[in-house]
Amino acid sequence: MDLRIPKHAVVVELRLEGREARKVELYLAEHRDRSWRRQDVLDLLEHPPEFLPARDVADQARVLFNKATVVWIGVPRAAQAADEAPGGAAPDPEPLYEQKRAVRLELLGGVALDGKLLYSAPPERARVSDHLNGPGRFLRLHTDEQLYLVNKAFVVRALDREARRTHEDE
Repeated sequence: MDLRIPKHAVVVELRLEGREARKVELYLAEHRDRSWRRQDVLDLLEHPPEFLPARDVADQARVLFNKATVVWIGVPRAAQAADEAPGGAAPDPEPLYEQKRAVRLELLGGVALDGKLLYSAPPERARVSDHLNGPGRFLRLHTDEQLYLVNKAFVVRALDREARRTHEDE
């Protein structure tokens, strides 16, 4: 009897501390009732174990990486749409968010990412700073091409571009 859990390989871009970004395959538990979701990658990062297996796409090397050293993981936005659930079912739709803030995240090592933070929060906790100080180790930064899962520990500064524009307009 085979007791292994079926896995689904997902190609993502991975940037580890002190290294250049590389395309790797992550392995997600296969769900028979639906296709994988980008949330599954975030869940993999936020919960144990601390070391995750991957396969480097360029040299086919199998590696284990420490999640604490992940600066960001980029999940292609089109990846899920092309990867339909068994039986041709459509992928899960994106949730609707109440807040949409254009930001620049400046990271350790001089790297910056531009995108949008999409989140829901009550009005008294809707500021970007409230979202950054919320639970979890990783932020979701949306761009047209990718969803970046950014490790908060590597964020040096977050520039709220909309707040800056509003201040300049006054």
